[in-house]
Amino acid sequence: MPDHIVHHILTIYALGASPSLIQTAYNQNANYQRPVKLQERKTVDLSDRAKFKKYLSNPAYYHDYLVFFQKEIDSKGVEAVLNEHVFAGDEHADRMFVRMFAGEYKPLHIASSLIRTGFLHPIIHLGFGLEYAQNAIVAEGLAGAACHDDWVGQYLLAAEKAAGGVGKKGSKSLKELLDEIYADKKLSTAAHWEDGNKIRDGIIKRAPDEMIKIGSQWTVSADQLEEKTAEMINANSMFTNLFSKSVPLTPSSLLHRWSAESTQNRQVRLLLHALCQ
Repeated sequence: MPDHIVHHILTIYALGASPSLIQTAYNQNANYQRPVKLQERKTVDLSDRAKFKKYLSNPAYYHDYLVFFQKEIDSKGVEAVLNEHVFAGDEHADRMFVRMFAGEYKPLHIASSLIRTGFLHPIIHLGFGLEYAQNAIVAEGLAGAACHDDWVGQYLLAAEKAAGGVGKKGSKSLKELLDEIYADKKLSTAAHWEDGNKIRDGIIKRAPDEMIKIGSQWTVSADQLEEKTAEMINANSMFTNLFSKSVPLTPSSLLHRWSAESTQNRQVRLLLHALCQ
């Protein structure tokens, strides 16, 4: 389980945990952390966009991306860095934006466990950094995203294009869209038990057009931001609760959706609001 020390400690701190309970949470998560190892080669200068692109999805360059984003934040500030490297809408920013929603990682035995994330961890980590105004965590979230694969981008960008862009007023609720998914036999049965990744190897592979059609209908205008954020949290809470009644262990993918939605705090919503203008 990657980088859960940060997520666990900050969450219980916000809930008023005592120092001893925070220390206990740290100890529980510390036993699977790898020791820090010094990088033997020279750090790559990723201010060169060609090099930045070249090493994307390569966990061996996590430290290089971390150093790069730390310097960027120090010189430009968090908001400017996110607008440039995530929200700009150009090819460079889109490469980072889709990785925020996490594709697969390439296993590599190096010091940082952050790159071992599998689903939504970059945007969750980024959200914690923004929520608690911790620039170091923001830099980690960005560096972790850079080390992920981008397979989810083929779906996300296609759905955005089919929707006609970002910021259109949404007319359908998540409940309505879920009902449409269940009614579509091809889409609702696209994921198979044996699929290594149910989204990549199932839904996107066997029913890409159907899923793009559904995704393109979930649009959010600036004045709907608060409402749609609450709707996401409410829908996922009910979905997770219903699922947990049928199996003894709730899948981490459902919990990760909840975590990702919960990090849509005021600072994240302000950034998204600017994006919708």
